Amino acid sequence: MLDVTKHKFLKFLLSGTMYFSEGIGFALLTVILIFYLNDQGFPYYFTTFVVGITNIPWMIKFFWGGIIDHFLESGRKPFIVFGSLISAVGFLAVAFISPEFNIIAFTLALILADFGLALFDTAFDAWAIEISNENERGKINGAIQGGLAAGLVFGASVFGYFSKSYGYSLAFISGSLILVISILAFHLFVVENPRKKQNQKLTKILVKEFKKRSTQALSFFAPISTVGNGFLILAIPLYFSDRFGLDVAQTGLIYILFPLCRLFGSLVGGCITDLKEKKKVLTIYICALSIACVLLLAAQNWQMLAVFYGLFAFLHGGYGTAILAIFMDITNPKVGASQFSILTSLMNFGESGIGAITGTLLAIVGFSGVFLYAAWAYGPALLVIHFVKLRNLTVK
Repeated sequence: MLDVTKHKFLKFLLSGTMYFSEGIGFALLTVILIFYLNDQGFPYYFTTFVVGITNIPWMIKFFWGGIIDHFLESGRKPFIVFGSLISAVGFLAVAFISPEFNIIAFTLALILADFGLALFDTAFDAWAIEISNENERGKINGAIQGGLAAGLVFGASVFGYFSKSYGYSLAFISGSLILVISILAFHLFVVENPRKKQNQKLTKILVKEFKKRSTQALSFFAPISTVGNGFLILAIPLYFSDRFGLDVAQTGLIYILFPLCRLFGSLVGGCITDLKEKKKVLTIYICALSIACVLLLAAQNWQMLAVFYGLFAFLHGGYGTAILAIFMDITNPKVGASQFSILTSLMNFGESGIGAITGTLLAIVGFSGVFLYAAWAYGPALLVIHFVKLRNLTVK
């Protein structure tokens, strides 16, 4: 077995590889699922509502974090493995349940799959905090976000083709199989060092951490910062279909621009974040994202939209790397799963909550209105981050 803490390159490689499998799950739960439900005749507002419901496990990541930290002596690895296996079971169930005949069972299977991903994500984040130092947080988050993006690229393109040529069931079965293979490899080759028993109660440590002003300010910032992306994450695939008449395979190929550009943006952002003051880097990314949202309105054809969409994705990758690196910096490793998952739960709440009502907003204000709301949403985030005070962790 490998002790990745002794090999810097392996830490980054492993993080990217494991999040590649999570990215495949996200591709199934966003792009493929949206087209699946649309092909079954479900309206946009219902489709986005179902996707929003399946994201509930991500909104309560803090709950899974508390459980993981409670069993700290058992390590993070069991939860990483268990979460992936649960997700694989959920996707396998989705493959054999028809939403047309049993939408409730179908939705529950989706929730199970997403719960597994959320549990895996929470445990792995805590493990990443433990095996990295402040000088590596940008790079390790760059690897994580890059792997996630690569999984989305693979999932959206390959599974989009599978769905059109062989049916949606094969896509969900294939995704389940990839999750099983990746997590078995992780289990076989990665060793986790034993931990000492906690002397302090986790709740007491956690309360102390959230009494800090910087943590409170970032807790307020977290949900606000993801509203803009929440508007766009489901609207863009629908826009390609509604405005330009592209099918699931065509949209899947174009959609890979987002994770592909996000992959490069994450890697670039990771390097920049470790070299510069993280707050300044984050502020620049927020301003740029707002401008990128407005540019989407200027697209007169799908080629132009794809270019602006790629720009937004590149910036979003760097932004995600910077904010998660800041979250890791302020997180106490003793409550790594709990504290970090609370912050990311708030981010997910802002993104998924808005995502769930995107279909309704599209019916009211149209695609142009949604894009403008997304651009406007970064304004409050910029205002809040201005008042967040962080100690300078930059290494000269």
